[in-house]
Amino acid sequence: MRNYLIRSVLAFAGGYAIGTAACAALTWICVAAALSTFLTFLVWLVGMVMAFILAVRWGQYVDSVVTNQRIDNVFTTIAALFSPRKVDVITDVETKVKRAVNKAATKTAAARSFAAAH
Repeated sequence: MRNYLIRSVLAFAGGYAIGTAACAALTWICVAAALSTFLTFLVWLVGMVMAFILAVRWGQYVDSVVTNQRIDNVFTTIAALFSPRKVDVITDVETKVKRAVNKAATKTAAARSFAAAH
C-alpha cells in the first residue's frame, strides 16, 4: 500500500509538473506570437507613416519645381495641374466640352429634321 501511495503521489506531482511546464511553454509561445504580431504591426505602421510623409514631401517638391517661372513657360499643362486654379481650369474645360457637345447635338438634330423634311 505504501508503494502504491508513493507512486500515486509521484504520478500526480509529475503530471502536474509536466502540465505546468507545458502550459508555461504554450503561454510563452502565445506571448511571443502576440509580440511578434504587434511588432510587425508597428513596423507596418511606421512604414506607412514614412511613405505618407515621403509622398507629401515629394508632392511639395514637385509643386515647388513646377511652379518655378522657367518651367511654367515650358510645361503649362503640368503647371495647371499643380496650380491652385485646378478647379477653375477643370470647370473651364468642362464648359468647353459641354458647349461642343451641345453644338454637335444641335447640328445633328438640324440635319435629321432637314432630312426628314426632304
